[in-house]
Amino acid sequence: MIPRVIHQFWHAPDLPPGIADYVARWRKHHPGWQHILWNDGSATDYIRSQFGSEAVRCFLACTIPAMRSDVLRLAALLIQGGVYADADGRSFLPMLPLLPVEPQTMTLLKGTKEGQLLNGFIAAAPADPFIQRLWERALFNIRQPDTDSVSFASGPGLFRTVWRDLTPEEQSRVRIVSWLEMRPYVKFKLHTNELPAEEHWSVRSLEGPIIDFGRVDTLLEAAQQPPE
Repeated sequence: MIPRVIHQFWHAPDLPPGIADYVARWRKHHPGWQHILWNDGSATDYIRSQFGSEAVRCFLACTIPAMRSDVLRLAALLIQGGVYADADGRSFLPMLPLLPVEPQTMTLLKGTKEGQLLNGFIAAAPADPFIQRLWERALFNIRQPDTDSVSFASGPGLFRTVWRDLTPEEQSRVRIVSWLEMRPYVKFKLHTNELPAEEHWSVRSLEGPIIDFGRVDTLLEAAQQPPE
């Protein structure tokens, strides 16, 4: 069973006004659900407690917030299950009618292109085997010195790669929700004027390495310093 919990992520503790409004809509449309808004700090603590120091290093080595969001969503769903929704998604209706029933265990949003799986909305039971494979492959990709694609390291490209490795029986346990079916409930990638175009992950990934383990120790040390 998919727990009634919604996970979202924004790298900083303070939300821009537009994103804050979107997050509030998820809470409004899902009374009685637990809502967890993760950030870099809480995600670091959670991943350390559940998976250990090596997983934390992989999380912090991701220089782009979108990648850290990718890692956190897999970690949270693998342990707790529930629904993950990107913070730029605007909720219109309760999501319960979209959640799969047995024997299916997970639902994904499918994009408009044939065969393209997107990861902006995921629903899963704890310890879902597909999520487990995605988690393991994401950590493997992050550790590779030649990884240079956000999508294939931890995002939609990763989902497509792992999906192709599933057996037909394993694929049958996953419900793919079409974009048209999803549209009455939530819309993603809406224009909020909160994130300049140059800050988008597709632009940031061209400006420098998307993975940098050299910064991890500094971040860990800074996190241990008491606030002034």
